[in-house]
Amino acid sequence: MKLEDALRKIQLLRRVTRENGFSDGETENAERLSALLSRNFSLRPEDVRPARPTFRRPTWSYWQNLLNEFGLELRHFGKRGSCTIDSTHVVMIRADTAEWYAQRMVRSGWETVERNSGLEALRSYLARSAPRSYTFHGR
Repeated sequence: MKLEDALRKIQLLRRVTRENGFSDGETENAERLSALLSRNFSLRPEDVRPARPTFRRPTWSYWQNLLNEFGLELRHFGKRGSCTIDSTHVVMIRADTAEWYAQRMVRSGWETVERNSGLEALRSYLARSAPRSYTFHGR
């Protein structure tokens, strides 16, 4: 590996943060690899240019893992996905923008209950609104 490769990899590893949708383990692993590359190539922090800020959109597997925590199933096609919370509530997800909105059925059609973006905001909404699933329920 050349010095230029190490600099590029360190820049990319610095983008792996919790704010960009990565897990704690992924973030910790990126920090360790970045430190290891810096030490092996004798790089100081000022030697590495700051990475351009980018927004990393979570893949469908991140959304599915979140919904699995609440016993919900994700259905998706292309850039749009949805899950049914109960017979009157659904959550619609747009993968290209990481936005989601929750709707409930009313007499005149569907009413938007909440609109937000990101995994943590959806986790917070589901913690308040999703039916509780218990570990020993199916046993």
